[in-house]
Amino acid sequence: IRVKFVTKNAAIRVTETPFAVPIKLARAGLSQVVNHLLNTATPKPFDFLVENTFLRTTLEKYVVTNHLTDEAVLTLEYVEAHLEPEESQSQNHPDWISAVSSYNGYVALVIVTGCYDGILRVFAQSGELLGSVKAHDTVIKSISIYEDVIVTGSKDLTAKVWSWDATTKSLALLGVNGGHGNSVDAVAVHDQQVHHILVVARPTRIDMLAGTTLVQATFTSHKQWVSAVEWSPLNAHQFVSSGYDGAVKLWDSRSSIPLFTLAAHTGKALDVAWLPNTKPAFVSGGEDCQLKFYATA
Repeated sequence: IRVKFVTKNAAIRVTETPFAVPIKLARAGLSQVVNHLLNTATPKPFDFLVENTFLRTTLEKYVVTNHLTDEAVLTLEYVEAHLEPEESQSQNHPDWISAVSSYNGYVALVIVTGCYDGILRVFAQSGELLGSVKAHDTVIKSISIYEDVIVTGSKDLTAKVWSWDATTKSLALLGVNGGHGNSVDAVAVHDQQVHHILVVARPTRIDMLAGTTLVQATFTSHKQWVSAVEWSPLNAHQFVSSGYDGAVKLWDSRSSIPLFTLAAHTGKALDVAWLPNTKPAFVSGGEDCQLKFYATA
């Protein structure tokens, strides 16, 4: 079958003149063709898109599935493939790891974990254990870090705020937010106003703490359990939430009413996250096996 290779990356561009390749080729074989055309000393793996969809079959199967003829010219957009990540470090814990967060500070990356043994641990990128503390009497269900502030949520019905001292490698308890009727399954530290903390205590309530314990505002629009919350990296007042009601909500922390409610998923919406971009955008994932993307003005 005849194909035309195109790419947006000028550094790896080859001729766009259509030519014939074996119809049995799949991604690996097509990568060999492109590498041959590039005449590179070190071959690279490529991914190929046909009409904005990644090719995950042979050309023959694609042609048959899409009812094309052998005389068709397929335009294949190629991009450098992402290699499978390699494990560089491993740190054993004595029990299940239920929560992970990280902060890339001015000096070094810090990784924090919450475990079923109730212990909060702080690691360096090298895997070195920098510090730990018995944070809760039972399972830590959620954790968030920004700068030197760490928040943990637990099945013991509390959220706790901690201070991390990188010099002395010590953790100090700053405050306890208790009285929750359920497990605290999601927490989020604001990366612009570090003492604004979101705490989710099931079933449907989101609390915003000012400082370490004072509840400044409460948000209760979800009809079922809230599964996740995250502050916007670009707007000091906005955050998103997802819930078992299938909804994803965009909030302004100055109002108890959400800016928008999106009927995002059939079944539970299980997680939500902002995209690191110059434009406000976020994604959600749900029980319906869908990953959905949203952009705001």
